[in-house]
Amino acid sequence: MGLGFFATGYGEGVPERDFRRDHGGSADGICTDVRTDPHTGETVIVPSNRDAPACYAAANLLHAQWKQAR
Repeated sequence: MGLGFFATGYGEGVPERDFRRDHGGSADGICTDVRTDPHTGETVIVPSNRDAPACYAAANLLHAQWKQAR
């Protein structure tokens, strides 16, 4: 259960800064999202004691802010 990461934000026409590795999961009453930038090594971990997609929305916000700061 949850042994790997998946890559998102890559492909033709997508800026390299959008590439990231993710791993997330949820169960009743919990949600977790982990995102790592392979270029900088920066990692964002968002745990939540709410059902999904609560943590994913927070991680999306943090990722959008991070992209603007670069």
